[in-house]
Amino acid sequence: MKSTQVRDIMVTIIFIVSVWAASQIVLNDQVKWLVMGIIAVSLCWLIISVDDSSLLLIILVVLALGSCFHRMIAAQSFYLRFYILLLVGLKSLQMRPLVGSRAIALSGAIDEKSPSNPLDVGSHSKVIDQKFVEPNQTAVISRFSSWSLYHIFFVYLCIYGLVSSIYSVDPILSFQRALSFVLLFVVVGVYFWNRINSLEDIENILQTFWKMLVLVFVSSLIFLLWMPSQMKYAGRFRFVLGNPNQLGHYCAVMFPIAVWVLFENRKKKWLSTLVLIGLPILILASGSRAAIIASILSVGALAFFCYKKNAIYIVLTGVFVLALSILLNTDVNRPDADPTYFREQVIRERTLDTGSGRLGVWKSSWYLIKQKPMLGYGFGVTDRLFQLKFFPDLPLDFQGGHTHNGYLEELINLGFVGAMGFFILIIFFHFLGLKFLFHVVAKSEFAQPMHVAIYCSVVAGTISGVFESWFSSVGSFFCFPFWLLGVLLVKLDRMRQI
Repeated sequence: MKSTQVRDIMVTIIFIVSVWAASQIVLNDQVKWLVMGIIAVSLCWLIISVDDSSLLLIILVVLALGSCFHRMIAAQSFYLRFYILLLVGLKSLQMRPLVGSRAIALSGAIDEKSPSNPLDVGSHSKVIDQKFVEPNQTAVISRFSSWSLYHIFFVYLCIYGLVSSIYSVDPILSFQRALSFVLLFVVVGVYFWNRINSLEDIENILQTFWKMLVLVFVSSLIFLLWMPSQMKYAGRFRFVLGNPNQLGHYCAVMFPIAVWVLFENRKKKWLSTLVLIGLPILILASGSRAAIIASILSVGALAFFCYKKNAIYIVLTGVFVLALSILLNTDVNRPDADPTYFREQVIRERTLDTGSGRLGVWKSSWYLIKQKPMLGYGFGVTDRLFQLKFFPDLPLDFQGGHTHNGYLEELINLGFVGAMGFFILIIFFHFLGLKFLFHVVAKSEFAQPMHVAIYCSVVAGTISGVFESWFSSVGSFFCFPFWLLGVLLVKLDRMRQI
């Protein structure tokens, strides 16, 4: 990590701590608002001045606070999260279009000595003067940055979410959450969309995701030593995140990226290896069965298409972690001993037939969908529906305020009319990913590992969505990364077509 990035992250952390301290220490309301105002202005300057890699890491850190195990920090992070997304959204307004006096082209795209060469995809971006850009090349560059099907249906979801607040069971809540979703689109679909113009830009984003994963690892280890009693929730490990399922599903989505970093990044191999070993440990410790399934399928696909020669290392890592987790929790001399952690918290035979109460909730969810099939109950109001006792016959073993199925939850909130945009986006992601894989198989070409890793992370996210509800929850730790991965898929597809 560059020294400027370290500086930016440290300053941001200081600001976050200052915001919390001001709200806790300062008793006079006028002084508190003055301190908060000074911090807000300083944070505004920081967001505007930092580079893109630092900015993405700052956003991920702030979003992580919303999923923090400490309830007070998670509750107070809402306004900070909203404020930073708003600042990034405003920052996107000052960005110049790709085609202009300075046009960003792909490496090797335009040879300054031979400006008539067609655009090719390279590994680095460069800035060139407009005088070197021929009209046909300008058209290609403009097409590369123009909006796609991704933007059309994301905007559709945003508009429908805002409109749904009119008839929502909780209009204010729907409007607030729809507005947050609009900010998510501006940040992901406008700011980062316009910033991603080369493979190097995509690699930098994946590296930033990996750095955030390292931060989660390190902070989990620190708090495990400092506050061991708070690292579990309902008997399962959650570490620094709000609940075990969040930990497991986040690690599952990031798993393919961690594998890609290990085999493609020549620097810090020891750290990449530790992360790859630590990921299955965290997933097993979380006890999330869905995360285990998502990890096996996504990483297995990545190994099949890109790392067949290295697959043995991935398999041995998984077997080693699994065997170690079982051995450390098994007393071979006492067959009547209490069930092991692996059996009690990971397998959980007592809840296998009901999916920890999910099957009953899904049945109740379908009942609600049939009551309002077209328009739904309003954007992001599922937890409110639980509070208002809308769900009939909830199973006794169910805990939580969501349906634990992102697809059903979108149907409940938006109905078939609104959720149509969401489902088209998910199908679009898989269409792009599968099109690339089928092209590789048909042409007997070597698959580009970065492309496959991104798609495998999207696959893990869509599997996660069958068991968790986070697709439109901006405060969720992996909502933002998932939609940004979708942007990367679209950009990679356009690079292949140029």
